[in-house]
Amino acid sequence: MRRRRRALLFVALLLALPIAGTTAQLPRRGPAPLPAAARALLEGRYADVEALTATRDQADPETAVLAARAALARGRYDEAEATLRRVVARAPRSDAALELGLLRQQRGGSDAPAVLADVAVLTETGRDAVDLARGARARAALGQLREANATFIR
Repeated sequence: MRRRRRALLFVALLLALPIAGTTAQLPRRGPAPLPAAARALLEGRYADVEALTATRDQADPETAVLAARAALARGRYDEAEATLRRVVARAPRSDAALELGLLRQQRGGSDAPAVLADVAVLTETGRDAVDLARGARARAALGQLREANATFIR
């Protein structure tokens, strides 16, 4: 009886091995464009960032921020600003708006406080930690350090 059970178990294992082997050989997809673009940015492959973000929706704030950061790293400030402005018109409290406000502040733009103030409102109205952090970063850039810090203490 035991011999028969062992034999059946052995046959079942042998039948299961080819199935496990074929599932391991499935073709793999490449990384998604946005995480791949973020990785390329971190690795300094700015041309790759351009190529990967060009295939994405240009109205998406995350895409715009990645494209703008790559342009900034290459010294293309006007191109980065234009990319961000297109998105900020539709999403005035997005990551792109924060990035534009910081860029305008760095370049001495008179509209930087207004852009950053729009984003800073998120410290009061933010729905999640990402919104609150974005708003706090804008407040810090505006010099409102106590208010920015209070956001994280709540």
